[in-house]
Amino acid sequence: MPIIPTSVEENNMTRRYSVHLVPVPIQLLWFSLLLAGQLGLFVFLVTLTRSKRLIPRLPVLHNFLLITFLGSPIYLMLFYSGDYAREFVHLPMCTAQAALVSGLDCAFTLSSLLHVFESWRTAALGENLRNDLRRKWIMIVLPYAHWVIVSLDVMLLSSTHPDRVYRSPGSFYCSYHGTAATVFYVEYAVFGFGIMIVQGFFCHLFWTRQGFLSGTGLELRVSRSMFFRVALFTFVEIFGIASIVGILATRGRESVSYCLSSFCASASLLVFLIFATQQDLLQLWFPCLYPSTRRHSIDQGSSVDESRFILSLSSATFSDVMQKDTNEEHGSSIITL
Repeated sequence: MPIIPTSVEENNMTRRYSVHLVPVPIQLLWFSLLLAGQLGLFVFLVTLTRSKRLIPRLPVLHNFLLITFLGSPIYLMLFYSGDYAREFVHLPMCTAQAALVSGLDCAFTLSSLLHVFESWRTAALGENLRNDLRRKWIMIVLPYAHWVIVSLDVMLLSSTHPDRVYRSPGSFYCSYHGTAATVFYVEYAVFGFGIMIVQGFFCHLFWTRQGFLSGTGLELRVSRSMFFRVALFTFVEIFGIASIVGILATRGRESVSYCLSSFCASASLLVFLIFATQQDLLQLWFPCLYPSTRRHSIDQGSSVDESRFILSLSSATFSDVMQKDTNEEHGSSIITL
């Protein structure tokens, strides 16, 4: 959820820039998406915390969801204050939002990368994964530390250069504009490409082990909900990276800013749709529509590698509840993700 710079014209010692307010109906649509995402993530986090019937999620996923949830009220600051319809925002409010947004964006992209990496690592190592408490806490604290450092840095820069803090054309929030903003964009792009690389490792692991299971008489079937989540997650990645690259290439063209603002407004809702449509959650929330399926234990005759694969996938990023159905007619088993 990156910030949006704008082109600035300098005439001697005077810095001039034009601000074209986004039409109020479009801003209200963006705010509605943010509020919907905030509500959905709140229900999701409460369910993960309180329910004991769900498959345990990785701590980095809880962290990523919490950071995404905290981002919504930050992006809604001008909506709460009523300044979204005004051409100029009071400097203290604008500075506070710019600092918080900058730190949030860095924490969001970093926590997303850590989540995808830890999910791949869990699926790859399986039973051999060591329960390193110190590593787990580092993975949790690192995004927040990055958030604080970046926010303080932007706060200091804003106090020194208050003319660089304003709301860009095509945007609904304040941001800091300067050399530091360009550095942040490069960081977003690097983290985004890193996420796609790790996803490539994930796909390689999936297809390699699918080939192994097919040789043991097991079929790995991908459910529609898993396909939906993977496709949506990949689309969000590509759209976000393309928007960031477009902002850097066009130096804040208003049409590109509209696209990136739409991405920022819908990010929390998209995260909710991706991770809250897993089978165990749907069975808990809508038991009539999604009746629970029986979960068979792994046969004692299964190989060690097969067992490790099935167990490790239960903690993977997009996997549903594992169910092992026996096909009596063909004498084979089907594992549904």
